[in-house]
Amino acid sequence: MIDECHKLSAYDYGNRQYLSQRYKAAQLLSQQCEHILLLTATPHRGRTDIFKKLLQILDEDIFATDEIASTRIKELEHNGINKFFIRRLKEDMKDW
Repeated sequence: MIDECHKLSAYDYGNRQYLSQRYKAAQLLSQQCEHILLLTATPHRGRTDIFKKLLQILDEDIFATDEIASTRIKELEHNGINKFFIRRLKEDMKDW
């Protein structure tokens, strides 16, 4: 489990790629674990490359390209429930 996962900085810069030490550590850990859980309460900033790099920690193959990710996520959706993302709004959190 990695809390505050939004601090795992990684992005594309032209033809180059920047990966922070935290990101590299999480990437290494994810390759040694069968399951990994990324947690954050910080909203997504809208940068696709940054978000995709974060998702690649979960599964590098599924999130290799935007097209593969969209297709696979739709295939794995069951009764409108996404198997990769859970979003909870504080307005919805009323009871324990």
